[in-house]
Amino acid sequence: MNDFASFEKIIVRELSCRLCLCTDVAKLKPLTTEMKRKIKKLFSIVIRTDDSLPKAICHECLQQVGALHLYTVKVEKTQKFLSFHNMKSNQNKLNQNLPESKLHPIIATLSEHKTDIKSNNEKEKLSPKSSSPSTPSRFQQGDAKLSQNQPKKKSPSDMKFLEAMPLEEFSITESVDRVLLNSKSSVKEQQTLSKDKDKNRSENNNFTNDVLDPIVLIDGRPAKQGADLDKQITLFYKMECCICHELGFHFRSLMKHYKDRHGVPGYLTCCDKKFHYFYPKKIIEHMAYHLQPNIFMCPSCHQNFQTSQQLIEHQSNGGRSEGKIACPRCSELYPTYQELGWHIITHRSDKFQCDYCGKLLKHHHRKKTINHMEDVVLCSQCVRTLKNIEKQEKEIKEKVKNKSNDAITLQKYQKFRQAMGLSADDNDSTD
Repeated sequence: MNDFASFEKIIVRELSCRLCLCTDVAKLKPLTTEMKRKIKKLFSIVIRTDDSLPKAICHECLQQVGALHLYTVKVEKTQKFLSFHNMKSNQNKLNQNLPESKLHPIIATLSEHKTDIKSNNEKEKLSPKSSSPSTPSRFQQGDAKLSQNQPKKKSPSDMKFLEAMPLEEFSITESVDRVLLNSKSSVKEQQTLSKDKDKNRSENNNFTNDVLDPIVLIDGRPAKQGADLDKQITLFYKMECCICHELGFHFRSLMKHYKDRHGVPGYLTCCDKKFHYFYPKKIIEHMAYHLQPNIFMCPSCHQNFQTSQQLIEHQSNGGRSEGKIACPRCSELYPTYQELGWHIITHRSDKFQCDYCGKLLKHHHRKKTINHMEDVVLCSQCVRTLKNIEKQEKEIKEKVKNKSNDAITLQKYQKFRQAMGLSADDNDSTD
C-alpha cells in the first residue's frame, strides 16, 4: 500500500507550510526561531536553513502548534508538582518512623528541657503542702506570670513536624537566632561578605576625597588607564545599584555586585541611558561629552555630537552643507537619518500625528527607534518605507566593505610576491 499516494501531485516548494504543505500564500508566515524551537520540542523536527524544504507555516498549523505547546507546558508543570508532592509525602513517612535520637540537636535539647519541666511539676504536686503560712510556696506568688513565661507543651507529632521544617522557618517559629543555626562555613561567608563591604566603603571614601580630573580623552584615546580610569569613572557616575538601590560601591565592585547578586551584566546610568560594562568606549565617551565640551563638534557646521561614531558618520556623508536626506515636512537637508530624527521631533504638534509624514493617527502609537531615528512616532506606511531604506543602506555598506577587504588582500598578495622576489608576470607553477 502506497502511503504517499495523496502527496504525488503536490510539488514541494520552500514557499509552503512545513507541517501540512499548504501552498496558499495569503495564509503562510515565515518560521521564526521560537516557532522552530516549539516544532522541535513537539514533533522532533529539526528545520535547517541549508536544505530546500519548506521554511514557512500556515495560520491553522500556527494555532495548533501554539495550543499544543501550551498544553505540554501545563502537563510538565503538573508532573513536576506531583513528583514534588510524592517526594514530600515519602519524606514525611520516613520522619514518622525515625526515633527521637535522630532528631535535630536543637530540637532534641528542647524536648529534654520540656521533659525535665514536666517531671518537676509532677514532684511538686505529689509533695505535701507546708502547714506554716509564713513560708509561701514557689508558685503561690506570681502564678500568672510564670504560666505566661512557660513554653507551651508540644505533642510528639509537633516535634516531628519541627524536625522536617527548614532552618529558616524553624528560626522564625521558635524565635531562635539564625546565626546559631548556621554552620561554620556560612558564618565564614557572612564574615567575608561583611569584610568585602567594609573594603568597598573604605575605597569609596578614599575616592570621594579625590578631585575629578576633567580631561578624559586626548587625541581620541583615554587620558588615564587601569585603576586611575576606574577612579575617574567612579567619581563621575552615580555608584548606585538600580535594582536594590544599594550605595557605597566603586566601579569594579558595582559591576561585580550586578553579576553576583542579581545575575545581570553590570551597567551605569546617566541622562536616562544605560551604558553597559561590555562597551567601555561608550562609558568613557559619554563622560568626555560632559566634562570636555565641544570634543565631538563638527568643524564645518559647529554641531556637537555625543559620540565619535556620530561625528564620523556626519563627516563621511559630507556634513550639513552636503546633506542629501531631505525632511519630508520642510526643505532642510541632513547628512544622516539620526540628525533627521532630531529635527523631525521639532515638527511634532500633536500626540496623534506621524512625525515623518504628518498624517493624523486614529489612536496613540508607541515611540520607536527605526533607522537610527530615536523616540519617533510613526504610522505603519512610514515604518515600512524607513525599514526598506535601512535595509538598502546595510546592503550598500556590506558591498563597500567587501570591496575594501578585497583591495587589502590584493595589496597583501602583491607585497608577499615582492618579498619573495617574484614579478607580476611570473607563473605560480612549482615546476
